[in-house]
Amino acid sequence: MASPLDGIEAVSLDFANTLYPLRAGELEKTIIRLHSFAQESLGKELSYRTLREAYLNVRARQFSENRTTLQENDFYERISLALASVMNGESPSDDFVRAGQDAYAIAFANAMVAPSGLSEIVKAISERFHGNVAVCSNFIRADSIRIPLERDGIAPYLKGAVVSCEIGFIKPHPLIFQATINLLQESPEKIVHVGDDWDADVIGASRSGLKSVYTTQWRDENDPWYGKISCPIAEISELTRFIAL
Repeated sequence: MASPLDGIEAVSLDFANTLYPLRAGELEKTIIRLHSFAQESLGKELSYRTLREAYLNVRARQFSENRTTLQENDFYERISLALASVMNGESPSDDFVRAGQDAYAIAFANAMVAPSGLSEIVKAISERFHGNVAVCSNFIRADSIRIPLERDGIAPYLKGAVVSCEIGFIKPHPLIFQATINLLQESPEKIVHVGDDWDADVIGASRSGLKSVYTTQWRDENDPWYGKISCPIAEISELTRFIAL
């Protein structure tokens, strides 16, 4: 019986909501840590609600403004404005902002909890494709992605990870997929990208000449792009099903 993966020689895996769940609770943990960092650094009680609203408002504005160009979001600006929101009109110093970025990035990595059996699943994918597997992820700090991959035993089964902040553009921009193609050293039509976001992962991969597989395992909201423009070669409800394709 023919498999939709016939002719595929390499695999690109999205990170959030494909390998690791990233839902409201995980995001909240990172904001809680940023707030704790600010209180510890300034030595006083600060409004969590104020900082949280500032962070989320800047995040939403950046997503909206960068939708056309697909430029990476400004992490420094996001943390700076969040910290400034609880500083009574003062501007945070450069060192304070950069320390806040570090606190947030590590908190995000800590909030990423590997689902049961994840390393075994990625190992099986790697074995099937002779180690030609990579992670291709949108995120504002690369260490937030690489730390969990190393910590949870995923990295040994990968050629590496391509993270948008190092490229300057986010999926579905072709540059991040081209970087993944370069890492995997395979022609685009022989690579399949697995992801949970129809626009970023399915449409983005297709426009760059890759095949795609759409996964819904960790999605907790409707995908507004679902079914539009491009079609994946398969849709799966959990990553283990990829192995069986």
